[in-house]
Amino acid sequence: MFKVSIPEISDDQLKKRYAQIKPIVDVGQDDKYWLKEFQFEELRTVAYTWDPDRRGESVGAHKLQPILDEDFACIIKYGYHGLFKPTIAEVLAQIDTPCIKLVRAFEIIEHPKSAEDFYKTPLHTAVFNASYHVAIVRLYTYANDSHTYKLDIETDSEGRFIV
Repeated sequence: MFKVSIPEISDDQLKKRYAQIKPIVDVGQDDKYWLKEFQFEELRTVAYTWDPDRRGESVGAHKLQPILDEDFACIIKYGYHGLFKPTIAEVLAQIDTPCIKLVRAFEIIEHPKSAEDFYKTPLHTAVFNASYHVAIVRLYTYANDSHTYKLDIETDSEGRFIV
């Protein structure tokens, strides 16, 4: 048996990450939207995907691009197994990448939709039995953003960032 838990994140680290990295949501037809700003207290307590009135402006104008090979499995605590209620803090605490300086947005691209998803793999089952859901999160950076290039980031022969 192994321990399943979300990494701790301090208030200062959470504020710093939220200032840089914002959630986006996909509403279908390839339409992605930023969410309106959250109060600091809400970052740990509000299921950010639940309120359709939080939708802000379209992401389209910002030209986000996925950071290749950086989708990751993210665990989300549940109180009731049938409700997927991710908080921004849960996701931000689990972003662990050498490219973190480049990350500007995240999106949950996959999450449990039925009981079958809880038992998809032995890992999903172990995580579910520890009172967590497994989601897949995609990280984004701005396409052709000038402050991306100010970081003096190099790429390898396959176009991956070297940090």
